[in-house]
Amino acid sequence: MSAPRRLLRAASGALAVLLLTACGLTGERPVQPGLEIQGRGDLPISVLPQGPVRGATQEQTVTGFLRAALASDQDLDVARSFLTERAGRQWGAGGAGMTVFSGPTQLSMARPGTDRVRLSAPREASLDAAGRYTAAPAGARASAEVQLVKTDEGWRISALPKDFGIWISAADFERLYAPLTVHYVSVRERVLIPDVRWFPLGPSLSTRLARAQLDGVPAYLAGAARTDVPVGSRLTVDAVPVTDGTAVVDLTAPALSTDEAVQQSLWAQFLATLTQVPGVRRVSLRLEGAQVELQGGRQPTGVEDLGFVGVDGDPTTAPVLRRGSELREVAAGRVVSERELARPPRTTGGFPAVAPGWRQLALSRSGRELAATGGDGREISRWRGATRIPVPRFASALSGTTYDHQDILWVGGVGPGGQIWTVNTSADPADTAKSTPRALDVPWLRGRRVVALRVAPDGQRIAVASTTSAGGGARLDIAGIHRQPNGIPEGLAEPLRLAPRITQIRDLVWVEPALVAVLASDDVITAFHPTLVGLSGRVEDLSTRTERETTVPGPLALTTTGGRRGLALVTDASVYLRAGSRWLLMSRGTDLVVPGI
Repeated sequence: MSAPRRLLRAASGALAVLLLTACGLTGERPVQPGLEIQGRGDLPISVLPQGPVRGATQEQTVTGFLRAALASDQDLDVARSFLTERAGRQWGAGGAGMTVFSGPTQLSMARPGTDRVRLSAPREASLDAAGRYTAAPAGARASAEVQLVKTDEGWRISALPKDFGIWISAADFERLYAPLTVHYVSVRERVLIPDVRWFPLGPSLSTRLARAQLDGVPAYLAGAARTDVPVGSRLTVDAVPVTDGTAVVDLTAPALSTDEAVQQSLWAQFLATLTQVPGVRRVSLRLEGAQVELQGGRQPTGVEDLGFVGVDGDPTTAPVLRRGSELREVAAGRVVSERELARPPRTTGGFPAVAPGWRQLALSRSGRELAATGGDGREISRWRGATRIPVPRFASALSGTTYDHQDILWVGGVGPGGQIWTVNTSADPADTAKSTPRALDVPWLRGRRVVALRVAPDGQRIAVASTTSAGGGARLDIAGIHRQPNGIPEGLAEPLRLAPRITQIRDLVWVEPALVAVLASDDVITAFHPTLVGLSGRVEDLSTRTERETTVPGPLALTTTGGRRGLALVTDASVYLRAGSRWLLMSRGTDLVVPGI
């Protein structure tokens, strides 16, 4: 069972318990059966929260409203029963976003007047209407003032701030919401591109995911991904029922393409997205009730049936360890003994001797070419075998280099032409018109300095770490890559900004299609340490208190020999591998170079 499915099964079990205990359910209001979603017993019931209680105080009325608003899979009539009719019409609920605060015990209520209640709590994060999670800066607080009026039935909320939305504790958020993926299609290859958002768990999960899949491509993927769901499509009935493991998606669309490849992409998007729901194994795609079938009447059961393959982020050739000027292949994820390194390498691999003045080495995915940045940050160099290919100077403050899946070389820096350059390594180096570094059009990087950058294994997205020209204001951005028909990059989409608590970034690497590892410091841990940053917006520190103090001092670079389990840290003299929750010394060395990373 996949991790998302395990998470959803566990969380769905907690859903009923949470609403029974936290929402004040009493014997006065019966438990009601909900829509079947899985054909099994994973989400068998839905629970209605308790409405207003006669004689409740102003604070109790506000508390009851906050709890009732969490029952997002139900009609929000119960939550609106705490509001006056006018306030109920104006309240945006989840469409106005969500405030995640630290915990119920830290939510304070003050009464500046008999008809007002002021809410205040440490703010953990916010969730926008699209389900995008943004962590709040350390020490941030959320506050809002609620107005009430005394009616014949008791206190009712008469006015809320315009952007009030829903307030939820961090513990309740973890139980009631999960990060799930909406899928789009690469504009260049038969690969699905993930976009991660948070969704409330419950009987309507399949419907919510299908609605999200009907949306257009998010701005940060524009030009890199597309959707083959026809523009203007909607659900014929605003529900996606699940029967015997099959989710039925019935669309009303202006026109459905008869192109087989487009139909396959449409199927692949809904299959990949809806099979995240526990118990959903298949998708039945219909157009106003009529079954949509592929050639030969096929009903695909997985994206592999449609010619879509997963992106293999693992390198196809061995990593290369650097000691002094020597480069040699080593086994991925294994400690290398001094005795082994003392023996002549079994194969030279055609690697050149690279003087210590060249730093931050990169190796193309094919293994044919090596690149490095000069110690003064003003030049890069390329090697093919023992042959060095000098690159004319074009910028300063150059970052480390990296190759994408087409062996195009990328580097960031500061120069009159831009902040990111690419080199077409397939061109003849003597043809300067084609092999000279080309600046990309990236308006959102103007005035900033690129510290590190890595292209995702799918080749359609890039992670960029940058600072202001003065070295502050660190930022981690994910953006789609705009390419010419021949695959040459020409620009980036507007970015998705992640991990706002990070204060400095030294290096980064993709470890999964929706997960980046960064070597960074933040407003809590000032030393550079490895951290996982998901497209979900969540951040996971990979250090323990002991490790922060005693292990891997002075890390300079971060890479992976394959996924999060293959993470490696590089200092100025040693390479460490991730082993469980510890960092294990792999070898003495100054670089670990993984092809295509």
